[in-house]
Amino acid sequence: MKKLLFILFLFSCQLLLSQDLTFGKEKLNYYLGFSLNSTNTGSLSIFVLLEVVDNKIVDVRQLTKSSFLNQAAGLEFSKANPKQEDFFKLYDVEDWRVVNSLWKLRYSEYPEKYPGSGQSAKGWSNRRDLFLGKKLMNPIKLRPSEGQMKFLRRYGIKSINNFFYGKKAFKLLHDMQDSTWIYEYMVR
Repeated sequence: MKKLLFILFLFSCQLLLSQDLTFGKEKLNYYLGFSLNSTNTGSLSIFVLLEVVDNKIVDVRQLTKSSFLNQAAGLEFSKANPKQEDFFKLYDVEDWRVVNSLWKLRYSEYPEKYPGSGQSAKGWSNRRDLFLGKKLMNPIKLRPSEGQMKFLRRYGIKSINNFFYGKKAFKLLHDMQDSTWIYEYMVR
């Protein structure tokens, strides 16, 4: 009898975990994502768990890069990945370290000396230098050109400050591994 109750309990838990969560009549969805904004700790990308209701972000929980990678790989529990699938395999991201190149989408070169090398590393941003009146503000290109932004919009963002999330975020990571894609991005 105890075994039967235990099996029923496990079955009930499995059913509850596999159910879509609802908020009133609205379906809650959780997604892993990232933005190309820098943080006050020096990181050039922000990794997040997003709660989305009716295609609107209602909650943002910042994650460490390590937690993002573990949740995406199914190694750590995530509301965005309750089945603990390996999203990198699922979305054909061959090397998870591509997340270390996200900064290249926004900057023409690494804003400071590249860690460990003492040299600057080149990014993929192509925006013309920013001017304030006739005075040059900064020789580093701080954001993508309009053509590059148009290219990035296919991954679900409207502005550089938006979050890439869900399938489109992993599609971007997948595409960033392709040298032809990188070239196409750089020449826009």
